[in-house]
Amino acid sequence: MSDRPGPPSIEVEPDADGQRVDRFLKKRFPKLPHGLVHKLLRNRKITVNRSKVKADSRLSVGDHVELWTDTSAWEETPDDRLDRVRGVRNSDRFRRNFRVVHEDDHLIVLNKPGGLVVHPGPQHHGGDTLLDLLRAHLPEHFRRGSEYRPGFVHRLDRGTSGLIVAAKTRELAKSLEGILRRGEASKTYKALVHGRVRRDSGEIDTAIERTETSKGVSRYRARDADAGTGRSALTRWRVDQRFRGATLLDVEILTGRTHQIRAHFASLDHPLIGDGDYGRREVNRRFRDNWGLSRVFLHAAELEFPSPEYDEILRFRAEMPGDLLRVLDGISET
Repeated sequence: MSDRPGPPSIEVEPDADGQRVDRFLKKRFPKLPHGLVHKLLRNRKITVNRSKVKADSRLSVGDHVELWTDTSAWEETPDDRLDRVRGVRNSDRFRRNFRVVHEDDHLIVLNKPGGLVVHPGPQHHGGDTLLDLLRAHLPEHFRRGSEYRPGFVHRLDRGTSGLIVAAKTRELAKSLEGILRRGEASKTYKALVHGRVRRDSGEIDTAIERTETSKGVSRYRARDADAGTGRSALTRWRVDQRFRGATLLDVEILTGRTHQIRAHFASLDHPLIGDGDYGRREVNRRFRDNWGLSRVFLHAAELEFPSPEYDEILRFRAEMPGDLLRVLDGISET
């Protein structure tokens, strides 16, 4: 709750960025009837930054949702919260998507399935993200008033599977973010690219520049260093296996730019198989129809970094998931 004078208010935190007002309120007050939400908003009993809003208005980080009415009847009790958490943890979705590689008092390493969004956003705010599953796994860390709520220290795109790390303490989060920013972590991916890559290994050292489509959608492209735009990006790769019309690569990124692997290999005319943004539509359709590939073929397979807590190098590995293995089995027979 905010300390600002006036009615009690709730400050919007990063995990609620982009949520609709009505869904934000239902998540905060599970017992609040849906119809009453709209009535309270119409009558200015609930406002955002002291202004009247509609139920489908989107919230931003730092907004204040003011409550000009008694909310005690809608508050979730500790028993209610525990029952809800048990329900999530006992669900098929949790067992299918929440895969713990390593956990201790300081951090947790997960193997994210392809197709699962990591953070809530405008299109994913109904409890369907990896962060929501983490909240169900660590309910005490996410209780109201917690000093620190565990958060992921790096990102994986929705379509990418594999290793992702969340810190359980603020101190470790800052340490790991610094390690990643300074390039002291090693991240290796398995990527299947279109075409036969002739060299056995190589390095891509071209900047990544953010652009927008005509519809305002963000895309990224590789630019020569002398272009003077974009952010520097360095990718190293080596061939794991060659197939007819495709090549499996081990890819190490030494910088963490958005869409770095996808944009870099697209610039070499070897886009990733299954990549709907940078790949080839007819190739992606063939892999979908023949082998059921419904996402980009990119898997965060290995991760290592110096541990600020244990004074050692931590190493983690995630085996390639079944949907990608089926593709490799299929194309090896052609």
